[in-house]
Amino acid sequence: MINKYGADPLQTVKFFRCDPKNKKALIFIHGGAWRDPNNTYDDFQDLIEQLPDANVNMIGINYRLSPEVKHPAHLSDVIDALLFLKEKFNVVDVSLVGHSVGATLILQLLTYRHCIPTVRLLDIRIETVYFIDGIYDIADLIEEYGADYKSFVDAAFSSIQDYTTATALRGPLSEVPFDFEVKNLYLLHSLEDELLSERQSDLFARFLKSKGLHFFDLRGKWGKHEQVYRRNEIAEIIREYSLNQ
Repeated sequence: MINKYGADPLQTVKFFRCDPKNKKALIFIHGGAWRDPNNTYDDFQDLIEQLPDANVNMIGINYRLSPEVKHPAHLSDVIDALLFLKEKFNVVDVSLVGHSVGATLILQLLTYRHCIPTVRLLDIRIETVYFIDGIYDIADLIEEYGADYKSFVDAAFSSIQDYTTATALRGPLSEVPFDFEVKNLYLLHSLEDELLSERQSDLFARFLKSKGLHFFDLRGKWGKHEQVYRRNEIAEIIREYSLNQ
C-alpha cells in the first residue's frame, strides 16, 4: 500500500505490512547519496521478507532527491512523512532503520527542532534506531575521500557551512541534546563496505560516548555497501535486539 504525503511523486510512504490495530512501526529510510533514483524504500524488501514474524507495521519512506532539492528538504520530507503517518494512521511508537544517508537523516531527525526551527512538533516515541553504514560527519567524509564525494555533497547542500553544520558531530548541533529519548541505539557497519571505511562509524561511536549515551557497536563481514541492508545478519540483529523485546 502506497500513500502520498506531499505533491511530489517521490513524497510517498509504502506499507510493506499493515495492521491498523497495531500502533508500532519499523520505518526504513534508504540511502543513495541524496541523489540516486535507484535507491528507494524497495531497497529493504529483502530485509523485510526475512522478518516474517515481526509484530509491527513495516513502512518505507521515499523523499525528494538532489539536485532538484537541497538540504534541509530531505529531512523536511522525512518529518512530513512521519507527521502524515501519525495523523492518518496513528503511528506513534516507531523504530527506525537507516542506510547510508538514510542513517544521516535519522541522526538529523534526532535534532530536528534545531535543524529546522520552524517545523511542526513531531509527537512520536522512538524506541530503537539502527544506523547502517551511515555518514555522520559530512565534512570529515570529504576530508577522507576528496573530490569524488564532494561532488554529490555539493549537489545536496548549498554551501560548506550547510554541510559542516548539518549533523550533531560538529558545529552548534554538537552542543544540543537529542529531541527524542531513544531507548536503543545500534551502530552497524560492514567491514566489507567498499564505499565507506570504518572512519565514519568510529567518529559516531566517539560522539555517542562523549554524550554518555549507551549504544551497541556491531560490525561484521556483511557485504558491500549496497548489500549490507539485505543481509540475514542484519535481519537477525533486528529480530534479536528489537522485535522480540
